[in-house]
Amino acid sequence: MAKEREITLYKESCSDQSILNILNTDSQSQPTKTKSTILRDALTKRKGTLSVLVEYKRNLSFQKKLEKGYVQEIFPPAIMSPVFRDFGATAVSVLADQNLGGCDYEDIVEFATEQKLAQGNVPGPLPIVSSDLIVDEIQVARAWVSGASGVCIDFDVLSVERGVELVKFATATGGEAIATASAGLLSGGLSGGLSDGSEAFVETVVAAGATLILARVNMEDEEECARIRENVPEDVCLLAYIKAYDDKDLKEVQDSWKLRDMGYKAVWVSDCLFKGGADMTEHCGAIIKSMSAKTSLKFGSVGAKSGRGEGSREYLGDIMM
Repeated sequence: MAKEREITLYKESCSDQSILNILNTDSQSQPTKTKSTILRDALTKRKGTLSVLVEYKRNLSFQKKLEKGYVQEIFPPAIMSPVFRDFGATAVSVLADQNLGGCDYEDIVEFATEQKLAQGNVPGPLPIVSSDLIVDEIQVARAWVSGASGVCIDFDVLSVERGVELVKFATATGGEAIATASAGLLSGGLSGGLSDGSEAFVETVVAAGATLILARVNMEDEEECARIRENVPEDVCLLAYIKAYDDKDLKEVQDSWKLRDMGYKAVWVSDCLFKGGADMTEHCGAIIKSMSAKTSLKFGSVGAKSGRGEGSREYLGDIMM
């Protein structure tokens, strides 16, 4: 795997003593500090409300459509960090992989540094997550040194055994692990190498220390989405990855409301944040606020989110106030 080769080279050249000290932590021992739940607690709000975790990256799935009106530039962390905070995001993730996200760990540092400036203010600093493709403990250590509070451990890429090792290491070193998995694995359609299926998988990652689970849901199968919710304990924060549709409509907002009504506690939002450009009624802040709004599926108009049609701008403008 190319990622493993990249990490091997990094390990051979790493001289950062802070990272090396973390690597010496024994993940099988009890953590030296109280188990962190900063990220889980921030994303878990009262019933009927939805938190929004935004992912920052420079490589977008609709990159080829830039000439058709999509946002043409992703601003740097120093600009986007206060925007995410001021418009209601609950946490920020950075896809710190140059090939996948066009970002690196310096972007995590920049976000963490800017968020610290909000200490004592309302809203206060947002926790930072590294969504790098984690395959080795040194990436977890690097995330902590860079200022992240959480890391994503992707069980669709790793074996269950290796993923559990990384979850335990993340927990033992004072951070939080987000166990990421496909809808099929979490709903019972796939065993993930565990004979008892999804419930055994969820129990395994939670026992390892995962405080959050990120589901790659398929919104065309709402029954499956509901089964996932039933399989995850209430004390674990269940997030759903919101897939960006390949158009300029914002059906992703309606998807987030559906998931909220099913009992999901948060959504993970990425590419769709940047579909509308910088227009005040369509930029990422408007999308964040509309997803977290308490709008009813019965009375809310998703068509109004697209910026097209009579009344669309007034609706999103109201949400942003």
